Amino acid sequence: MTRLGFLVRFTRGHRLWILAGLALAMVTALANVVLLAVSGWFITGMALAGAAGASFNYFLPSAVIRGCAILRAGGRYAERLVTHEAILRLIGRTRADLFAHLSRRSPQDPVFPRGADAATRLGSDLETLQGAVLSLFSPIVVALVIALAVIVHTAGIAPPVAVVVALGLAVGGGAVPVGLAFAGRRPGREAITARAALAMGLADVVEGRDEVFAFGALARTQAALTARDAALRQARRRAAHQDSLGLALLPVTAHVTLWAVVVAGAPLVIGGTLAPDALVMLAFLGFAAFDPLSPLPQALQRVGAVTAALDRVRALAGPTPKASPPDARTEPRGEPAPIRLTRVTARWPGASRPTLEDVSLTLAPGDRLGLVGASGAGKSSIVSILAGDLRPDTGTIEGTTGLRLAVAPQTPVLLSETLRHNLTLGDPAVTEVALRDALATAGLVDWLAALPLGLDEPLGRGGRPLSGGEARRLGIARALLSPAPVLVLDEPGEGLDPAAEAAVLDRVLATAEARRQAVVLITHRPAGLDRMDTVLYLDGGRVLEAGNPWALTRTEGPFRHFLERCAV
Repeated sequence: MTRLGFLVRFTRGHRLWILAGLALAMVTALANVVLLAVSGWFITGMALAGAAGASFNYFLPSAVIRGCAILRAGGRYAERLVTHEAILRLIGRTRADLFAHLSRRSPQDPVFPRGADAATRLGSDLETLQGAVLSLFSPIVVALVIALAVIVHTAGIAPPVAVVVALGLAVGGGAVPVGLAFAGRRPGREAITARAALAMGLADVVEGRDEVFAFGALARTQAALTARDAALRQARRRAAHQDSLGLALLPVTAHVTLWAVVVAGAPLVIGGTLAPDALVMLAFLGFAAFDPLSPLPQALQRVGAVTAALDRVRALAGPTPKASPPDARTEPRGEPAPIRLTRVTARWPGASRPTLEDVSLTLAPGDRLGLVGASGAGKSSIVSILAGDLRPDTGTIEGTTGLRLAVAPQTPVLLSETLRHNLTLGDPAVTEVALRDALATAGLVDWLAALPLGLDEPLGRGGRPLSGGEARRLGIARALLSPAPVLVLDEPGEGLDPAAEAAVLDRVLATAEARRQAVVLITHRPAGLDRMDTVLYLDGGRVLEAGNPWALTRTEGPFRHFLERCAV
């Protein structure tokens, strides 16, 4: 998706609010310009009338001044109210949409943003885009409209003066901001990148503090964080210097333009073609036109930061793998049809080599499939293919249309919430009996009985801490509560003693058999493979051997060698 396309989608549903805020900003800026111009003309006219002893109607200009002052104050308040309401609604909806999009992407994807990086994109980077609408888009449009209106109005009264005003506005609203924008692109991008790097570094240290202390890496870690913090401060310092330069150049340009208008209009006053009070009005009009330009230097300087933040947020809304590949066939309702992968080759986006190569398998309802191999062999990638998170480059897939998987991951995500809330994430309507049955199947009956609040016991931070084995069995219980036709067990017995592991696996397989659920067991150990109908031994994304585990043990091959190594 292009930047423009993302911005169009970003503002969808809230454009009327944004346009209303833009209209109010224009009205406010116009009221400010008219207020200053009429005030200058009014004071000068009163002075000239007093010196000449002539009468002067001050009621109309007084009313205009009072009306513009009220309109400026009220318009500014209304503009802020409407614009911030639009932005807050927009950010809230976009953050929810991006989070939902992120949740549909596979964590196995190499370009999947990790914890602190994803949080920074959904937080600080999205807020930077919010600032872009408030301090970049709106000021540019308002400044352009007001500048053109002032130039056209001045040209209708005194064309030579209009040329001076146009040149001044071109310098103050064009050359200065654009020059600062080019100069600020690099610091802005560096600040966004450094901010994300610092956030990820801090999160890594907090999450891995035990390892940092255990390996004596505290000094090295502190030095790395200090370097990242210094890079962020340096980028922000350069941006601040350019901010200061913009704040200085624009007022200087405005005052030079003011006196240039007086000099250009003086011959017209002397020649009698322009009244003195009209010249003062034009001078103040040109001077007031710089007020809407004042946000431009800082706004355009933020272009680098905004585009960097836009690219990072836009990456979250990148293409999500569809639930089923193009050649998947729609299956009839009832018992799911067998799942077939035929010579499938696939790679993750950005990967240099295939993560799976020439893989074939069949998984019918009630089947038990074991995926065995070292880390990185391609076991999780097969599950990603079944879930639709990874699409094949070649080969065919059948039976995965609308397929749901119940996954018990090796490291389940458990929220800092009650036990009941964590178990019912997939289905809030699950009964208490079903919850207790699932916990019993996962071998957590005694553990549940020891909880003071039972199913309402809080877990995580501020609640009951969990060991790795307890968390893994909670993940199994949560997966058992799903009616999905395929149950995926990722290292279900890791951290358990052999007897407990065998008991848990026996109960889980018995439950799956009663439901006619297919079971996929992911492991790098022999435990549980003897209960599988078929075993695939993977290495480097290829299936080196496939078949019944008992038959494979009787032949010389990779699976038998694997069992012998584990026995030794």
